[in-house]
Amino acid sequence: MTVTLTPELERIVNAQLATGQFATQEEVIAAGLRMLQRSEAGKEADLRALLDEADEDVAAGRVGPFDPVATAARVKAAHAGS
Repeated sequence: MTVTLTPELERIVNAQLATGQFATQEEVIAAGLRMLQRSEAGKEADLRALLDEADEDVAAGRVGPFDPVATAARVKAAHAGS
């Protein structure tokens, strides 16, 4: 695979090489991709936890009917105070 980097990204790769932590451009790119993978996995785990919490709330009867008008009003009021 061949990848073309923007000048800015190339500067970042070269800066990482200059630290001596990486021996090749490929190592820098691989480390970045591993970080991205861990970040995405963390987001997925966070979303799963929120969904599990919502399921528990539904099962425990802690939810009521959805009122889109009231919800929109709460959102507008919250943003008006920002």
